[in-house]
Amino acid sequence: MEPLRQEKTKSTPEINFDKSQEIFEIKGWSKPENTLEFYEPVLSWLTEYSAQPNPNTVFNFNLDYFNSSTSKIILNIIRVLEAIPQNGQKLEINWYYNDEDNLEAGEAYKSLTEVPFNCIKTSGN
Repeated sequence: MEPLRQEKTKSTPEINFDKSQEIFEIKGWSKPENTLEFYEPVLSWLTEYSAQPNPNTVFNFNLDYFNSSTSKIILNIIRVLEAIPQNGQKLEINWYYNDEDNLEAGEAYKSLTEVPFNCIKTSGN
């Protein structure tokens, strides 16, 4: 499976997914002009990965800002990730935040899933 990498821009986050690693990350600002178009390859890659995941997967959301359409995509990503821990595989989601609004968003996502979900305070990026 080929890695999926996107460099960050002013309106899109850095994407770093590599199956040879156990850490996957979305980092930066997410306010793409066409959210569905930007995140379609992300969801496709994760769907393929979740069919044959590594024994351990750590998924990091490290978003300083995201718009409402990205919020819906984040929930879709979490739903895809929930398929990973089926046959002894482990999944951990880390939600990095640097302000109360972002913490509240992370807590809301955490309440919607049964997988291990950590909210971790940062000093910013």
